[in-house]
Amino acid sequence: MIENTEYLLAFLKTAIYGCSLFSGGTLLFLYIFRQETRNIRSELYSFIARSSLLGITLIIINLGTQVIWLSAGDLSAFYDLDMIALVLSSSTGYTQLFLGLGLIGILSASKINHPIYGLLVLFLIPITYALSGHTGFYSPTWLLKIFIIGHLSIASFWVGSFIPLLALINQKKQTASGTLERFGTIAVFLVPLLLATGIGMAWLITGGINGLTTDYGLMLIAKTVFVVLLLCFAALNKLRLVPQFKTGQAPAAEKLKRSIRAEITLVLIILTLTAIITTIIPPEDLGHRLG
Repeated sequence: MIENTEYLLAFLKTAIYGCSLFSGGTLLFLYIFRQETRNIRSELYSFIARSSLLGITLIIINLGTQVIWLSAGDLSAFYDLDMIALVLSSSTGYTQLFLGLGLIGILSASKINHPIYGLLVLFLIPITYALSGHTGFYSPTWLLKIFIIGHLSIASFWVGSFIPLLALINQKKQTASGTLERFGTIAVFLVPLLLATGIGMAWLITGGINGLTTDYGLMLIAKTVFVVLLLCFAALNKLRLVPQFKTGQAPAAEKLKRSIRAEITLVLIILTLTAIITTIIPPEDLGHRLG
């Protein structure tokens, strides 16, 4: 029962990761590409609302599952106020509550249509992840947290581009071409930062090359393989498919959409591996830094 619960928690964590990145990233994309997305704004706000509501629902389910997990599978723990308070006051509980607040803020951003409010809400999510979990175990802690905030902010923007770009490709070729080119230009600067912060996080947690032989290190290598594949698709889009789309080649639009959908699939795989690392692998197995 407990082992199965761990896998359920990993699944829930994957889905919550996805909802927070897709909803927050799409909102960030809307702010940066305000003019380009004006014709699909209502469609994107609808997606953000659905993704945020799903994330909030999953957070509630996750907290309930945590209660069952800590009580060794005793379903009566749902009615145990002490057990519920224990979960809510834990590091995991605080993380889920702040993520929920972030998603509620994102959900309300369409009503409170102000970029400053939206950006403050958006940064709540990476900051929450930076202050949670096992990040306090590795030094220098302040540098690791900066890496996490930077890494997740960039990743959110990248992930948040998928749905708007698919919608633009389906609607207006001229607008889509310009947006794809501008996004590609921004990505040229952001991808090195994404890689640098990711490498920095991995180095601080594993403690160097020797940490790659641990359970965490092996999972990290698996994640790296999928990240490389993701970058290959991104390069294919920028160097080949976007230029073809711009010149009006007939199959280019469908190829570009298939490529973006493949990126979405790879992101979900990467999030799944991340959830497994942070849920199923205990802290003492996250490298040799805790020994």
